[in-house]
Amino acid sequence: MRYWHHFKRAFIPIALILIGLAIFYTLSARNNPALTILGAVIVGVILFLVMRHMNRVED
Repeated sequence: MRYWHHFKRAFIPIALILIGLAIFYTLSARNNPALTILGAVIVGVILFLVMRHMNRVED
């Protein structure tokens, strides 16, 4: 059970950030400014949620 706790704390936030960056890269590769901004917003929201979750877990 302890392993699952460490897995949730470490791997899932990193995976979410990498998925967000992949979405951003895919959208920005289309050379459309609107899609690039949308990708940046998606990455920002994911980073915000991960950091909020990490701060909540540490308390």
